[in-house]
Amino acid sequence: MSSENEDPINYYNSANFSPKLDYFYSICLEFLYGIKDSLEIKKVGEFILLSKIIKKLLIKTTMINGVVVVGSAAILNVINNSSFVTSLRHYEVAQFTFSILYHLIYLLPLYAFSFVINTFDYSDMAVEALTIEGKLFKNRGVTAPDADVPTRIYNEVITALILIFFIIQSMLVSFIPIFGPVLSLIMQSFMYAFYCFTYKWGTDQGDLYRILAFFEKHFFYFAGFGFVYASVTRLFPGIMGGGVYAALFPIFLLLSIKATPPRELEIKSFQQFKEHVRLMFKKKKQERPVIEYDYINTFNYQEICNTFKHKLGIFTFPLMGKNFIGSYLNKKLKL
Repeated sequence: MSSENEDPINYYNSANFSPKLDYFYSICLEFLYGIKDSLEIKKVGEFILLSKIIKKLLIKTTMINGVVVVGSAAILNVINNSSFVTSLRHYEVAQFTFSILYHLIYLLPLYAFSFVINTFDYSDMAVEALTIEGKLFKNRGVTAPDADVPTRIYNEVITALILIFFIIQSMLVSFIPIFGPVLSLIMQSFMYAFYCFTYKWGTDQGDLYRILAFFEKHFFYFAGFGFVYASVTRLFPGIMGGGVYAALFPIFLLLSIKATPPRELEIKSFQQFKEHVRLMFKKKKQERPVIEYDYINTFNYQEICNTFKHKLGIFTFPLMGKNFIGSYLNKKLKL
């Protein structure tokens, strides 16, 4: 076992967690860890070199999203700004009409089709990556999902419902004066990371509420992981942004297989914070352990919410929306 001098960062021993740690330093450090893990592109290269399946699926999803969807959205912009359209007498009306028709007849059906195809490709990619991570890299706590197709579809629907209401929540937050746009970006970053990591710690691997509590506890790490991803997609408007999001998703999905939030960090001074940051970007850094399911299973969502002043968590509104839709469908279908 490493001595204290050799390993100044303790990832496992939560008994040493101090209630007096500087909260600001800790959330900043978790955020930085998330950003760092989202930029480890060489780890994606490892999966590509080790698996022909991942290489094939990565090329396929990139072609569908990066070329077809993004390319089609780019064509719309070119046509709208072409000399023919701009020369029309009622230019704005013609541009608006053509744009609506193009979206309804071509772009939206194409985007919906690519989303369905990609969902299964992403799942297959995650299974392959998790298998490699467990067998070749001997990482504990990482097992490939073995759920059947109906269960996988059900899990995707549940995740999609949570994400839809999370998007609504993010939009509502954006209207908060002054801080709204920044808070919305942070929530969007967390949402992107959440979707990536659900393929690793998904509902077919454990209880949904325990997993949500785990995400809630490490909110700032996951917000950091998705920060670069969300920032890039925000550079592109409308459906083109959706295409860019989908094109980048398999890369961040593979990065999430290798990534993991740190356990409790003892930060009691700015000097300790700087030491953590220095070690974080050190070339011969110590690899953090993969979070195991026995750790996730120690979480309880209601207990996490009870630690907050108003007993409301980041998933409170999305879960209310998911439960409302579920109860409505149960009544309609008389389940």
